[in-house]
Amino acid sequence: MASVYQPDGRCTHMMPPTLAATLYQRYQYMRQHHATKLEKLKAGTYAEELHKLACRYNDGTVASLQKERYVVEARHQRCMPTPLKTTIQQIVGCTKERFSSPLTVHAGTSEYWTVHQQDQAFGARCDAYKVRWTGASMACPDFTEEQANKAVMWALQSAMHTDVPTLTMLLLPTHSKDSSATGYMKWVRQHPEYCKHLATLPRSAVKLQIPPNTRIPPADTLKWNTQLIAIGNHAGYEEYLPYWKATSEGMAWRYKFREAIQTALEEGTEPDDAPVRVALNDEHGRWWSMPPSQTENTVTTIAGSFKRRPADNKHEPRSQSVEQLMSCNTQVAGALPRAIRAASNALGAALPAAPTLRYDWTEFIYTDGSVVSDKDVYPGIGAGVYIPGNPRLGREEQAIAIDCLQKGSPGYPAAVNTINRAELAAIDLALKTALEDTVAEPEIHIATDSLTSIYQVRRANTRPQDIKEHRHLNIITSIADAIGSHTGVVHLWKVRSHIGIVGNEIADETAVAVSRGVADKKEISHYSTPSNNRSDMYWIYEEVEVEPDSSPATAPVQAEPQHVFTPLPNLAEALKARTHKLRKLGSSQQDTVYFKAWKDARPTLDHKHSHMFMTSNTVKGRQRKLALQYRYGLLPTNKLLHRYKKAPTNDCPLCGLDDGGHHAVSGCRQL
Repeated sequence: MASVYQPDGRCTHMMPPTLAATLYQRYQYMRQHHATKLEKLKAGTYAEELHKLACRYNDGTVASLQKERYVVEARHQRCMPTPLKTTIQQIVGCTKERFSSPLTVHAGTSEYWTVHQQDQAFGARCDAYKVRWTGASMACPDFTEEQANKAVMWALQSAMHTDVPTLTMLLLPTHSKDSSATGYMKWVRQHPEYCKHLATLPRSAVKLQIPPNTRIPPADTLKWNTQLIAIGNHAGYEEYLPYWKATSEGMAWRYKFREAIQTALEEGTEPDDAPVRVALNDEHGRWWSMPPSQTENTVTTIAGSFKRRPADNKHEPRSQSVEQLMSCNTQVAGALPRAIRAASNALGAALPAAPTLRYDWTEFIYTDGSVVSDKDVYPGIGAGVYIPGNPRLGREEQAIAIDCLQKGSPGYPAAVNTINRAELAAIDLALKTALEDTVAEPEIHIATDSLTSIYQVRRANTRPQDIKEHRHLNIITSIADAIGSHTGVVHLWKVRSHIGIVGNEIADETAVAVSRGVADKKEISHYSTPSNNRSDMYWIYEEVEVEPDSSPATAPVQAEPQHVFTPLPNLAEALKARTHKLRKLGSSQQDTVYFKAWKDARPTLDHKHSHMFMTSNTVKGRQRKLALQYRYGLLPTNKLLHRYKKAPTNDCPLCGLDDGGHHAVSGCRQL
């Protein structure tokens, strides 16, 4: 993978090397032929622009271009699957992509349009709706009904108002089980001489691609099937799709077309998946010879702006395909792969040599812990250690499964069998294993995804008096003592979890297997160090009353409730929550009339029916609002408004008596 680093050495983005090489060639083309444009954009170096590009598309973009009266939006940057895009390029000869991004544009594409102005540094053009579409192009608009309708209408008008051969291949969703009910299909039915519904692609096979550096999954499957629709003029069909005719040659070509599409879609499926079946909408080419419709002029111009748009063939190209950029003969088979390899070599020669790694990842020991919230799963807690093989250190690859469950009196294990115990137990066992196996090795590297554990170990070494009451004091002390006994340096590294770090992922899988009880019992190591029994100090326990067992065996005997004493997990949040239940009134005044009234009425209050007006369908919103205002003394009476200096007096405007909540509800004689 090609990595993008910040000046401080942190890796921020990763992408395939072939993509980085293609973007480098497009950037160099802009430097050579459109230097003025880059100056207007205030573009930096290739590395700087690549970093900015990855940041723009990292978490998904919501970009709007307000130009006159139309808006272009790109929410997820989803595009056609790369194999499908390659197949359509080979069959139709598409050289343009209407809705794309520098990170998803095909290497064989010459021109493409995006929604970001700064993408022009990599040869893109901004906003596909700024020009009329000509030539052979692909379009995969944002998968909303509005954007799909707009793309179809724009492609249709572009085909109607030009003599240049024009053909646009659109991949569009159906938005419902009935594809004919989709909004854009009315234009396809009204203009059969321009719009050809080529095929229906099953949703299970169309996995939409997204930029490779995003944190969302690498492919996205839509809810409904997708339609492959061609929109073009007669000259465009004759030049780019000439074999879809009602002839024997055309029929043979259509079968090959379907097989090619099916093969492209099958590249993204699993071996066990069902075979992909692509349904051609017109296998006999009947609509090729359909007469022109009588509603040619009924297409509504989008915001009246279409006529003012120039054709896209009037501009000087800002980019070329990789074959052209690398001066490869496009007529020879395999030109694109050779061009990509040449671009990769050129990028490698242009960039400085990669710095040597400070550490070898096999020198690290990876740890992780796992706790299952389901009480029916035993043991519910586990830890894992992964030690990569390293001949220099004399280590053999091994994964250590750790059962760190601490058993004890009822209620006590729940207070100590936490994820923190699992993480600390893994670090403790990994450290002791490294001290036993490492000979004359001054440095030990342990990688964990628990920053809390690292801070706790650090505090045990710097301020041990602060953790005397910690629930896992014994484990933390064991780790600190092991670090102190080592003559060299022990490094505790924080790594991010679930991002593909091999060692951390293996340790996580091992810990999860132990916690769920699916690990091989013969290979499990038992960790018996108690967390902190607090036997040498007074500790706060919570008394909980447990109902007796009501099974038939004990039914004849009247059992009394059991009182279980459970230690509080800590003296912070847990103690605060417990104290709040018992002493939530604090030092509040309890000798007032209101307090005594509520205290006396509390046993007789029906909470269920008292609050039913909040969920009742018969109570209107305004009534509910007034009830809440009355309950909390916020009715806008003159008494309240006078307090806020919004009314001259606190008298009722109807009867002249003192106003207030009770007066407004039940005391005013004028109501």
